[in-house]
Amino acid sequence: MANLGDAQAEALVTVMPGAGQDPVVTTLVLPARSQTRVRVGDVLAVPDPGVVVEVFGGRPVVEHLLRRGDDVALGPCAREPSTRRLFAAGTTVKGAELWLELFNPFEEDAIVDATFFTEGGFQAPEALQGLGVPRRSKVVVPVHDHVRREAHVATEVRTRVGRVVAEQTIAFDGTDGRRGLGLSVGAGAPGESWTFPYGRLVEGAGELVAVVNPDLGTTEVDVVAHLEGDAVVEPQTLAVPGRSVAVVNLAEWLPVETLHAVEVQVTGRQPVMAEGLWSYSASSGEAGVALAGERSRRPCGGPSRRAGSPRAPPTGSPCTTPPGPRPGSPSGRWRTVPRRSSSRRPSRRRPRSSSTCASSRSPPEPCSCSRPASP
Repeated sequence: MANLGDAQAEALVTVMPGAGQDPVVTTLVLPARSQTRVRVGDVLAVPDPGVVVEVFGGRPVVEHLLRRGDDVALGPCAREPSTRRLFAAGTTVKGAELWLELFNPFEEDAIVDATFFTEGGFQAPEALQGLGVPRRSKVVVPVHDHVRREAHVATEVRTRVGRVVAEQTIAFDGTDGRRGLGLSVGAGAPGESWTFPYGRLVEGAGELVAVVNPDLGTTEVDVVAHLEGDAVVEPQTLAVPGRSVAVVNLAEWLPVETLHAVEVQVTGRQPVMAEGLWSYSASSGEAGVALAGERSRRPCGGPSRRAGSPRAPPTGSPCTTPPGPRPGSPSGRWRTVPRRSSSRRPSRRRPRSSSTCASSRSPPEPCSCSRPASP
């Protein structure tokens, strides 16, 4: 937890063990312009805790860190539960584990449906339809046991009842050359444009951009690369059938040792969700795995990259609502997770921000908070 403000802040860290047990709350002081780390296992040592962090005052940023052996994954906590969540860049090939974490911090039970999109089509495992997520607890789904040996797997979570925090964790054991741990909080809805601000292809590195189309009709996207210096490459046009996922391998398209940023821009009728899977083998000198991607904000009626003419955004386009703060960024406009009954005394203060960690399972170790990663 970082406090970027000039005034002291206070944080309440609530760990929920599930199984009908009471949550445990610890209170921390966050000095101005400082960083504080908490190991969740020191608050409450349970196998699959859910964590809620509520900050009063200051300008807070909250992230969580997972460890599995020598592998580490770092990412922002979710700012609020939702009724829908999308993840694009998963895989269940040999040597990969894909985990879906579903955390319900509320007093009422939730019911969810988890479905999956692959290059071979749509899958809705019966065991994951109408899946119950009990109140103040977390359910962990081993996706690799339900969607087996698929090179590319996108995930959609929808709630029938209630709201949940969903997060996806991916782990590689080195079987196919990739080794490491990555996590993603996904996105709450498809969008018109997605941005990947940093990439660098080196020997032994792989960069994949996965695009999922959760609707029924086929859509098209342009994948546009912005290169360092004067280098230029032609955009890639990608057709994404309905209820499926399509992938662009940047290593087969972009020059090696060139810094680049990538955008995915919808040119068809259906919005999409895009996510990147970055992997580095030991030969690259940067062994590890990362998941990345962020929805872009464009002016309403902005030009289509392909047609070059204005067009109205579809319903639900990012430009139909005022831009909000980026995940992990400081903001005084974060929504507050509703209060739960606990042993702490009632307070009339409203949290400046509220963040929720879903992926604090074993394996990886319980989630803890860390400063943002360096570029």
